[in-house]
Amino acid sequence: MLVKIKGQGLSLNTVIIASIVLVVFVVLILIFTGGISPFIPQTKSCTGRQGHCDRSCQPSEFSIEGTDCAETGDVCCISRIDTDGSDCKAKGGNCGATTSDANLISAGREDCPEGEACWVDSDCRLAGGNCVEESACTQTKITSRCRYQEGKTMVCCK
Repeated sequence: MLVKIKGQGLSLNTVIIASIVLVVFVVLILIFTGGISPFIPQTKSCTGRQGHCDRSCQPSEFSIEGTDCAETGDVCCISRIDTDGSDCKAKGGNCGATTSDANLISAGREDCPEGEACWVDSDCRLAGGNCVEESACTQTKITSRCRYQEGKTMVCCK
């Protein structure tokens, strides 16, 4: 009498999942070891990276290697400052040297051309209020930040 013995085997699903895991593992190794760089085209042009070639970079710039500047012995210098104000606009602000609007506060200078600041709505305006001198507020004062103005006590009035 013959006895049928069932053999253990790997199901097709197990083989497929193991193959996918192996491929993902190999891709991760390539990414973290830098082995994938031959497959990613990189621009060698310094100007293509919004930079310029120079002997040395200014303090407001950083240098990168592997560009066409190396052919002349220079380095590629890229500004740390957003020169067109697009980062400020993305924050909902506008670039300017100064502003008289007490409802605007400075979000820093790194998002605007040199000498200008990024002016964005204050916490007060975002809360639905308006920054005014304390004596002019006839409505409810709310706790919110207004821009300091020389010699004036500014409050958020709603």
